[in-house]
Amino acid sequence: MKPMEIMSVLERFNFRCALTDSEDYHIEHWIARSHGGKTVVENCYPLDKELNLRKGSQNPFVFFEREDIRSRFDKERFEELVFWLAFMNDMTVQEFRDYTFRVYESGSK
Repeated sequence: MKPMEIMSVLERFNFRCALTDSEDYHIEHWIARSHGGKTVVENCYPLDKELNLRKGSQNPFVFFEREDIRSRFDKERFEELVFWLAFMNDMTVQEFRDYTFRVYESGSK
């Protein structure tokens, strides 16, 4: 991503984690690079550093639905993030969810 694109993503989330509001975050790839994800606005968001390190290259829907992880973030914020990413990818939320699972099941885009 170009610097202005990174800034636009960070501004969208007020320079905080999209899920926890933490100021200690990494830029995370929804579709992990190891699964063909690109470093583009449509695939990146700020995620709490600890959550990011625990998530690794797991399917975010599966990871964030884990019982030990759910209590660490606001479910409404997760739904807003998914809606935003779906919108940025010109998909409905269900299409985006299906797309995400296809990518993680096949290992590539």
